[in-house]
Amino acid sequence: IRKFLASVRVLTLATTGEHGPWACTLAYAFDDDLNLYCITNKETRHVHEIATHASVAVALHEHQSPTYNPKTVRGLQIEASADLLSGEEVSSALEVFIGRFPLAEAMSRERLFELKTARIIKIIPRRLYFLDRANIGPRVEIDLT
Repeated sequence: IRKFLASVRVLTLATTGEHGPWACTLAYAFDDDLNLYCITNKETRHVHEIATHASVAVALHEHQSPTYNPKTVRGLQIEASADLLSGEEVSSALEVFIGRFPLAEAMSRERLFELKTARIIKIIPRRLYFLDRANIGPRVEIDLT
C-alpha cells in the first residue's frame, strides 16, 4: 500500500454537508500509519463540511494511458475520518507534506502561518480497499490493525 501511495500524488476527497455530497482534488502526503495530509484553502466547501461532518471517503488511482486496459487498473478506496489540524499538529503534518513536496515549502508556510489562509486536513483511514487487477485480482480489504 505504501508503494502505491508513493506512486500517486493526487487524491479525490468526498465530503458531505447540508448541500449534499461534494468531491475535490487535492495533493497529499502520508505518514507511516497511512494517515493522509492535504493543505487547502480554509474557505473551501470541503473544509467547512469536515468541520461539521468528519466522515469522508477518498479515492486514488493511477493515471491510465490513452489505451485503457481494464486488466491493469489499480486504485485505492478509503473510508475515513478527517480532522482539521491546529496547534503543534500543524507543524508536524507540514513536515510530512514538505517531505513529499519540497518545492511547496515556502508557499505552504506562508499560507499556513503568515497569511493564515490555509488549513491542513488529516485523513485517518478506518477501512481501506485496494484494487490491483494485474497483480491481485478483484478489490480486497486491507487489514489496518
